[in-house]
Amino acid sequence: SNLKPGAKITLPWVPSVQVLRVRPGTAGGVLASLQAQQIGKGFENKFGLLEQPISAHSGVRDIQADEKWFVAGVSAQGILAQDLKLRSDVIVGVLDSGIDLYHPAFTHDLWTDPDEQESYVLHVVDETHGIDSVLLNNDVTDTEPHSHGTHVAGIASGRLLKEWSDAFANSDLDDRMKLMIIKVVREQIEQDLQTGKYEKKYRVDVGAVLVGIDFAAEKNARIISGSWDFASLPQLKKAIEAKTGMLFIFAAGNGQVETVDGEQLQVGFDIDKTPVYPPSFKSPNVITVGALDPHGDPAYFSNFGSSTVQLFAPG
Repeated sequence: SNLKPGAKITLPWVPSVQVLRVRPGTAGGVLASLQAQQIGKGFENKFGLLEQPISAHSGVRDIQADEKWFVAGVSAQGILAQDLKLRSDVIVGVLDSGIDLYHPAFTHDLWTDPDEQESYVLHVVDETHGIDSVLLNNDVTDTEPHSHGTHVAGIASGRLLKEWSDAFANSDLDDRMKLMIIKVVREQIEQDLQTGKYEKKYRVDVGAVLVGIDFAAEKNARIISGSWDFASLPQLKKAIEAKTGMLFIFAAGNGQVETVDGEQLQVGFDIDKTPVYPPSFKSPNVITVGALDPHGDPAYFSNFGSSTVQLFAPG
């Protein structure tokens, strides 16, 4: 009954949480879910606010949790350092919008092409860390406004886990796992059909994806990471299944915009019934990953599918 905007919640495992928003009729369910699920346990941030949106069994909620909850979500503290020892070097090809080459998170993580000692764009980078398979050069600078490529590369690198988990901090991931950056996003000008205005858009290029996969295979990448999808792409399925020595990890996707309680939200859907590709490919070398919320349920925005989504991870 006291769950209202501005109120403070004090539970044994959440010293001080301030409520940001509560939809009418949801207060009791949210508080009961907090008490039952122990959402956000031990992860309050310095502002005393819970900031990562979560969902409860009864619907989307505005109680939020600090970003470090995912350390518990992947059982990071229970993983032993020896479990993370790689028996050989592993190259992970990240197919997206490029990367911020000067971000400190990637100081030791980037793959360098042994066949190319200098870049064709010397003012950008001194070494070749991948390919722009749209323009067919080696400038992999992330120019997408939301830095999506840098974001997903950071997830693939595991850098935050190294900072927040003793097991990961003592692992040899820096020395043995390298990120190969493959830029597959094309910048193009499109006209908005409603306003008539022209805007710059960023689209994943099908041809660039196919070129990027071939490049990664030629340069001995073992894993491909992709967080994008198409309505139909049979030629991509053929290309993936031809690379029998590579593992392809794809995000299940973030659903579609729906109106929930008067708000526009990205809501996940069943990609078994409404396929999107490559996440819906049932290929032997494809793993599709959905997103979990902080109390272990599929996040409201994550796509799902009993025969297509094999794993869920904090997202």
